[in-house]
This record gives sequence, C-alpha cells and structure tokens, in this order.
Amino acid sequence: RFKHEPIACAALKPINVRNVISPSGYRIHTMSQHAKNYWTGLSSTAFKEMVAMRPLAFAMLGLYVLSLFRVWSFLPGFSEEALLVAGLAALEFFRVHRNGEKTVSLKEKMLDQSDEAPDAVPVERSRSQLLSRICGACKSGNLRVADEVMMSAMESPDKPSLSCYGTLINAYAKIGDIAACERWLEELNKAGVGSPNIICMNMVISACAKAGDISKAETLLAKMPELDLKPDVMSYNSVIDACARAGSVDQAEEWLTRMAAAGTPPNLVSYSSLIHACAKGGVARRAEEWLVKMREAGLEPNVICYNAVINACCKAGEAARAARWIDTMREAGIQPTVTTYGAIIDMSAKTGDIDEAMAWLERMTEAGIQADVVSYNMILGACNHSDVGMAKGKELFAHMRDRGVQPNTVSYNLLISMCARKGDSGGALSALKEMQRHHVPQDRVSLQVTMKACARSGDVRGIKSLLSQMRGKGYGPDVGAYRLALAACAQARDIVTAESIFTRMQEEGLNIDSASYNSVIEACVQAGDTEGAEQWVGQALKLGLPLKPSCLSSLANALARNGDVADIENLVTRTAAAGVEVPCVAFNALISAYAKRGDVDRAEHWLMTMLKGAISADVASYSAVIHACAKVGDVRRAEQWLLQMEESGVKANAVTYNSLINACARCGNVASAALWLDRMDQAGIAPGVLTFNSLMNASVKAGDVDRAESWLATMRERGLQPDAVTYSTLIHACCMAREPQRGEKWLEEMCAEGSPLRGAPAAFCYSAVVQAWARVGETERAVHWATTARLAGAEVSAASCSNIVGAFVRRGDLRQAEDWLRWMEANGIELPHSGPGCPARVAQALAQSGERARATAGRFYTGEQWPTAAHERYGSSTAAYWG
Repeated sequence: RFKHEPIACAALKPINVRNVISPSGYRIHTMSQHAKNYWTGLSSTAFKEMVAMRPLAFAMLGLYVLSLFRVWSFLPGFSEEALLVAGLAALEFFRVHRNGEKTVSLKEKMLDQSDEAPDAVPVERSRSQLLSRICGACKSGNLRVADEVMMSAMESPDKPSLSCYGTLINAYAKIGDIAACERWLEELNKAGVGSPNIICMNMVISACAKAGDISKAETLLAKMPELDLKPDVMSYNSVIDACARAGSVDQAEEWLTRMAAAGTPPNLVSYSSLIHACAKGGVARRAEEWLVKMREAGLEPNVICYNAVINACCKAGEAARAARWIDTMREAGIQPTVTTYGAIIDMSAKTGDIDEAMAWLERMTEAGIQADVVSYNMILGACNHSDVGMAKGKELFAHMRDRGVQPNTVSYNLLISMCARKGDSGGALSALKEMQRHHVPQDRVSLQVTMKACARSGDVRGIKSLLSQMRGKGYGPDVGAYRLALAACAQARDIVTAESIFTRMQEEGLNIDSASYNSVIEACVQAGDTEGAEQWVGQALKLGLPLKPSCLSSLANALARNGDVADIENLVTRTAAAGVEVPCVAFNALISAYAKRGDVDRAEHWLMTMLKGAISADVASYSAVIHACAKVGDVRRAEQWLLQMEESGVKANAVTYNSLINACARCGNVASAALWLDRMDQAGIAPGVLTFNSLMNASVKAGDVDRAESWLATMRERGLQPDAVTYSTLIHACCMAREPQRGEKWLEEMCAEGSPLRGAPAAFCYSAVVQAWARVGETERAVHWATTARLAGAEVSAASCSNIVGAFVRRGDLRQAEDWLRWMEANGIELPHSGPGCPARVAQALAQSGERARATAGRFYTGEQWPTAAHERYGSSTAAYWG
C-alpha cells in the first residue's frame, strides 16, 4: 500500500509493528522501514510533486494580495513583479532551511528504530532487487544477462525466490526456447522453493505447441498434477494446438475427449484448434463433424471455425462442399471474409483452373467483399505457371487497378516472371519501370527475375542496365545475377561482353563457380569460337571446377561438326586427367567423328575406354561404332558389337539396326540384311523408310531388281510412304540392269499428278533414265527426259548430254550430234574428252560420211538455242523458253 499511497504514509508518525506476521510467514515491513525507503529515494516521486505545488500556491496568494494593493496604490508594473519575486525567494529559503532540519531529525529517529529490525528484512529486500534485475534483463530481451544473474544468485547465500524462477521461465517460453524452459524448471525443482504456477506451465506448453513439439507438450501437461496443479482449459488448448500445428488429427481429437472427461469443458478455442487440425490434414469430413458437435455443445461457431472447415474442403479438392459451407455461414448470420473466398480461389489457382479462380473472385465482389491484393496474387501465381497465362495475367492486372486494388511487389514480380517464362525482356523491363512509376518497392527478386527474362532473350543491353540498378539500390550483384548476365551473353553469342563480365566478377572478389564458367563456354560455343571455349575449359579444369556435362557435350559436338577429331580427343583426355567425369555425349561425339571417317579401330578404342572407365555407354555409343563398321562394310564386326551391346543390357534402337542392315547392303548381302530385319521385328522395333532403303540398296548391289521392287511393296503394306531415295535406288537399279522402261515407270510415278514427290526427282533420277535410253539407242526417249528435266529445273549433266551425242552418232544423225555439242559449249557444260559423245568422235563420223570440210573446221555454233531435235519435237515455245 505504501507504493500506491506514499503521501498518506509519509504523513504518519513512525510506529513499530515488527511483531505482526503475514500469512506467508514473512514479517510485514514496518512503517519506519517504509519511511526509511522514502527518505532514501525509493518512493519519493509523489511527495516531491506535492512539495513542488507549494510555491505555486504562495505565488497565487501573492498575486491576489498585489491586485488588492494596486487598487489603493499606483506602483508601476515592474515594481509589482520585483516585489512578488523577492517574496517568493524569501519564502523558498525559509522552507528549505526548515525542511532540512526536519529531514535530519527524522532520518536519525528512523535509523535508530531500524537497527532493531529482524534479519529477514534485508533478505527480502535483496530478493526484491534480484527480481527487479531479472525483470529488467528479460524486458530488454537480454536473457543471457538474466541467466548470469540467476546463476550468480544461486551460488550466494540469498537464494532466488519462486518469482525469479517464474519470470525467467516465462521469458524463455515467450521466445520459444523450450530447452531453456525445461532446464530452469529442473533447477526450480532442485531449489525446493516451491512449484511453478499454472500460468507459467501454460506458457511453456504453449511454446511447445508453437514449435510443433507434441510429445513435450503432452509430457508437461501430464506432469502438472505432480506439481499440485490442475490443468485448465488453456493447458488443454495448448496441447490441442500443438497437435493442430503438426496436422495430427487423431491426437488432437484424443486430447479434446480427455479434456471433457477431466471435467474441463472445451471452449470455442478448443474446437477451433481441432477443426484447424482437420483442415491441415485435409480431412474435410472430420472437420465438418466437429463443427456440428461444437454446435451441439451449445457453442456457436465463429468465422474462424467456418473458414477452417472451408479450407479443409479446399485441401481435399472439393470446391462444391466449400461453396455449401459458405451458404451455411450466411444462413447462420456470419458474413464471409476475404479469407473465406481466398481458400477456394487458392485451390482453383493451384490446380491451374484460372477461369474458375477468376469466377470466385467475381462472386466475392458480388457478395460485397472487397478482394485484397493477396487474392489477386493467388491467381497471378496460377497464370505464371500456365503456358497460356500471360494474356490472362495482364488482363487481371488491369482488373486490379479498375477495382482500386494497388498491385504490390509480389504482384509485379509475378508479372515479370510471366514475361521471363516467355523470354519477353521488353515486357519485363516495362513492368519494372511501371513499379517505379507507381512507387512500388523493387526488391532483389524484381531485378533478378527481370534479368532472367533478358537472359532468355539474349538482351545484353538490358542485363547491363539491370546490373547498374542493382548496384545503385545497394543490392550488390551476386554470383547468381552475374550468371544470368553470362547466360544472356551466351544466348546473344556476345563473347566480348561475357569476358568483361567475368573479369568484373574476379575484380569484385566473387567466388566464381562452375556455372559461371559454363555460361562463358556456352557463349563461345554459340558464337562458333571453339578455340576460346577450349581455353575457358582449361581454366576451369585448373581450378578443379566440375563443368556441366551439357556444356562439355555442346563443345564436343561443335568440334565434331567442324571435323576437329584431334581437338575432341584432346578435350576428352584433359577432362578425364583433371578428375572431371567426361559425359557420355562427349565420348559419343568422338566415336561418331571417327565413324564418319570410317576409322573403326579408333572408334572401337574410345568405346572400350568408356567401358573400362566405368562410364555407361548408351545406345548412341554402340550405334556409332556399328555405323563405323557399316561404313567400311565390315558386317562381322558390326554384328559382334550388336551382340555385346545386348549382353551389356543396352537395347538396340532403329538407328542401330539400320546401321547393321546398311553394312549388309554395302556388301550386297541381302540374306543377312533380311535376317536383321526379322530380328528388328522380334525386338518390337518398327522399321522405317531408311531401313527399307538399305534393304533395297542391298538388293541393288546384288543385282536383284525384282527383290528391290518387292521391298517397296512390303514398305507400302506397312503403311510407309516411299521417299526420293527409295525411287532413286529403284531407278538406278533398273537403269544399271539395262531396263530403261522399268526405270522410266518409277520416274513417271514420281512425277505423276497427286504424288507427294511431284517436283522432287533429283537430277540423278533424270540422268539415270536419260543415259539408260541413250545406251539402247532410243534418242527420242533420251531427249524427252532431258527436256523434262530442264523444264523441272533439274540440271542436265555432262554425262547425259555425252550419251545423247553418242546415241545420235551411232544412229548417223550427225546434225543432231553437232547441235548438242554446240548447246553444251554455249551453256558452259564441259565437253567430253573421250567416248562416243566427244567432239573427236563426231568429227571422225563426219569425215567418214564425206563431210571433211565440216570435220576439219572443228567449230561449233555458239548460240544458246535448244538442239534441233528438241525444237522440232516440243515447239518453238520450248526452245525459246530455254534459249
């Protein structure tokens, strides 16, 4: 009471009541002790305020006296003020002098009486001071100091009180340090000064609940009866909350049942926590059941309970049930909130149903509930993960502004992310500028996502601008930001900028990782600078950085395209020597490069190196070696590698079988080729056009035209459409067999109306038919197909023209032979030096026919008109067209 009534207590005379004992066993402080505390300054604030009011009262009295005096006197204003100040100063001097004497006298009397006080009073005061120090440290958040004070007090004769332990335990419970709470509870138990009260225990259990530690919360609740504490509703609610946070529905239900059995009726919080547990576990049916039980218990569910049930329905993916509970809320007179609709919007957004989410947004607005930015961000997140969400995202942004909802940083970041997914650096940069214009804070994510958009589109200029902005905002570009900049350079094939950025990273002392080297190497590869890429690979290997397999593969494939087999071999050797795993694709590029050269030995050597190095060879590795064998026609070795491939558990694909059949085709081994086709069918691999072309080629090499044509029929039966190579192979086979009619039939089929290959026949097909007809002396058919080739835009070869000239010479039509030679010369076609169609043979035939003058002249007309035979047969329009 003295703390709250210092003025009244100070006015009392000191009395001695030392022998009055309190129920707790401690002597009550005497009034003399309180007076002593007052004079030592512990409780003097109110008394000092009262003393300070005394001069003000005397001043008011003085002013009143002077105002009366002014009526009968004519003193100036400054004289009145001087008299007033002088009077107050004299009064204050008299008061201070008098109070000083009283203070000394009263202090002496109080100290004399306090000498007879019992020893319990100083102990009580020291405990009070200890509690004050601990409270002060806890309030300032300096629990380490509070710990040290307690430890020090425990070693002193004046042991800490129960309040000191309780204060420290509560402080640790507030910050969630359960281990410290348990430690001090144990110390309290050892000290024997009493047990913690129920509030303290509830706070510790609540801390366990927030940490999701169900077992400790349950242990503490079970321990409360041992401490003569009966768990109350808050104790049980804390344990139920712990179960809810962990999503343990069964345990939460068990504790609610035990709570009721213990005679503690569950309240609104109890049921809300349990329903929340059901919602977290996605058990919508049980959440609904407990809401019904809650109402049966006479408790009216609030909006939080309904929202938990709706959330449970949404987690179970049952939007219709969630919608019914919204209707039930309204019927119960409870207004749904943004959180209510937000659960359904979030569910629709996460399932990718953007239209449904936007429909619920409209329903919320129609219900008179203003959608917040979080609701819009949910739908924007769905648009961000959708391939067609860009247009809807922009539409939603406009919708936000129309409804007066200001997009926040997250909103803009999602919009920028949509642009980044599409590689739209312009749209991302525009959104970033819009953030600045509307005073929306830009965070590191805003800038880095925009950088990602620039990286995908190869916008090096935009990347440079963003790096400058990051420095200006004090973010300081990290390795990730620079890595995106390097990726942009790789996309744009800008080696110079990539190298300058890399140098900047080194100057800033950043820890350059392998991804940065990968980006620079990719930039060099994309720009075709394989030499520069190899140099960067060397630097990375010296630093012991593991390069990305795709990066090494890209470089190996680039070197393979250039035919730099030695460089590929050097890359593989250096990488392996540095202890970096060489990717299978790099080995495949090396093997394929040797296969294209037909170097079977080197191809086999590198495949064996792969197998010895415990690198899993794939189907491409074996197929490349088989292709090398096929190129040189070594069927036996190709078959051996296919068998070894199957023994290694690698399944052959169509490319593998095609390579093997091609090997058989090069040798003309039709039987082996057919056998491998059967093996291909047995393996369940469908042969393609390339397969049948190889089979036909094998038949052609064997001189079996009928078998080649039968393969074409089989091909069609399997639903495959022949290509230009198929027809070319057949035409060549027929012409080599001196059956021009057969070859002409296939050529006509290629050129027929409605044929998918109309216009596709190559000069080779025309030349084969022209030469075949010329060899059998059918000059008209030969000239026809030569003219058709010219009309189709195909080149008429020198061999074809030479065969036509030879055919005319053999037939004795020397005029046509001369015309063809003149046309060849006029069109830059090299005249043959030998053979039946050469100028010497024509001159010889002219001399033998008596045309010695024409034979010895050796000159030909240099006009470009189509030869006479073609002109007469196809008309002047054709000749003029080609002239």
